[in-house]
Amino acid sequence: MYKIFNYCLFCFILVFVWNCASGPSSIEFTSAKTKARSERNLKDAEMYALQALDSPVHAADARVPYFLATEIYKPQKKWDLVYKMLEEAKSRDPEAKLETPVVYKDKVITQMSDAIENYYKNELWYIMYNDAVTAADTDRNKAVDLLLLSIKLDSKNVKSYILLSKIYKLNNQIDSSLEYIDQALKFDSLDSEQKAELYLVKGDIYREIKDYDNAIKFNELAYAETKSTYALIELLNLNLLSEDFLEAKQWGEIAYEELYSVDPAFIPSVLFNIGLAYRYVATTYYDLGVNVIDKLNENKDVSRSELEDCKDNFEVALEHFDLSRDYFLESHDEEIGGAEQEWQTDALLRADQTKDYMKQIKKTLLPFIENQISNLRVE
Repeated sequence: MYKIFNYCLFCFILVFVWNCASGPSSIEFTSAKTKARSERNLKDAEMYALQALDSPVHAADARVPYFLATEIYKPQKKWDLVYKMLEEAKSRDPEAKLETPVVYKDKVITQMSDAIENYYKNELWYIMYNDAVTAADTDRNKAVDLLLLSIKLDSKNVKSYILLSKIYKLNNQIDSSLEYIDQALKFDSLDSEQKAELYLVKGDIYREIKDYDNAIKFNELAYAETKSTYALIELLNLNLLSEDFLEAKQWGEIAYEELYSVDPAFIPSVLFNIGLAYRYVATTYYDLGVNVIDKLNENKDVSRSELEDCKDNFEVALEHFDLSRDYFLESHDEEIGGAEQEWQTDALLRADQTKDYMKQIKKTLLPFIENQISNLRVE
């Protein structure tokens, strides 16, 4: 209790002494403070304060721009002017004292530059960033202006760069979008989560312009940093888009093992895409087998090794079609959930089509090739 009393007494005495001290004054500055503090007339207060700002009496006085920033422009959310006036205050007198000391995190701040720094990092940046988030859906130009200002306030805050890059991407300003992500990636202080998020944004940018190789590259980097579920699903999807079906299948296998970490709303589509990866791999082997049959139908010479390879390809295709069908059926089950009445999902349709391929391989294609191989043995 005694310590608290002494601390309060110290603060009171400090404020009293500070208020007794006075810097240069003028009618304009006095009128501005009266209009703002007593009459709540910010329009007239701004007029008088701007006159004081240009007055020779206040040429080196940091209090006037600080007043404009904190008591005129901040309440009106004119953040660009808040920033401009705070910068003006620092440039006019870096050693200026506050008219009234403030307590921040149990520390008494008397230096104006310290107050500005704390305001920059702990209040103004958050205000600008949150306003930019709100504006991003309705006024992207305003959001960009706010984010550029927020970067001036705190040039190392990764969130500003990420949101700015996303907005530039929405505006089809791809070069600017990549520029700000690359700037942020140069920061030495990045942790794994921040690196992963930056890589994911960069991957999304490349996906947007259909540069799938780079999109895959940066999603792989993101996955290496944090095992990001988003990156994992993207790697499955991107390899499907780039038609690297074996790679898609491998990422699909990992995704299936990590399915518990996927948002339930996305599980049907993840399972569906795993099914697609297996089906495309199956189709690749199926087509190789069909090529041999086409040669036979055209009465072209086919060697024993080609026939053996053809049989192997149909068997591999059958295995992958079977797994593909399982994933499609699981996707269907996840999509309908506990619904009382079942409906024809795209996954169920694909499962039925896959079953037809399997039936053809089992009943027609494999017996035909096996018969060709047997005939060669008889000969």
